[in-house]
Amino acid sequence: MKLYKLFLVGAVVCFTVLGGAQSLTPEVLSTAGGSAQVGTIRISWTLGETAISRWTTHSGGSVTEGFHQPILVLTTEGTPTIALVRIAPNPVQSTLQLMVDNKEAKELTATLIDVQGRILLKLNHLTIGNTEVSLEKYPTGSYFLSIQYANELPLQTFKVVKTQ
Repeated sequence: MKLYKLFLVGAVVCFTVLGGAQSLTPEVLSTAGGSAQVGTIRISWTLGETAISRWTTHSGGSVTEGFHQPILVLTTEGTPTIALVRIAPNPVQSTLQLMVDNKEAKELTATLIDVQGRILLKLNHLTIGNTEVSLEKYPTGSYFLSIQYANELPLQTFKVVKTQ
């Protein structure tokens, strides 16, 4: 029996040393996920991860693998000034009201975009107060209304639902 155990241990050691050892690559077990890259910024996401890990680095920092990110610190430079735009009614049948309270002296524009990303309507020079936007000629569906200063990134984006 002692010889059998010695043989078994020797076989396991030989198998491990001669290349039978298991090699693992990092893998995420999740129900869904994806990744995207714009320029030098890359983001990856997963939904429903079953396991997470956290490591502490030598410099005192930490790395978390998984969706649990307990601390997120966002900082801004200065006080951002955002134009306040409200829309009503939503869902809309024919006419959408834009209520603009623009504190900046910059020109505001509104862009109506369909779900394929096509620009359907662009309104320049939005002024303080109410602006009516007719959606009668557009079919029933979902649209996006993007509010921005001229030639800048969007400040606000609304999902607008057009009904019959």
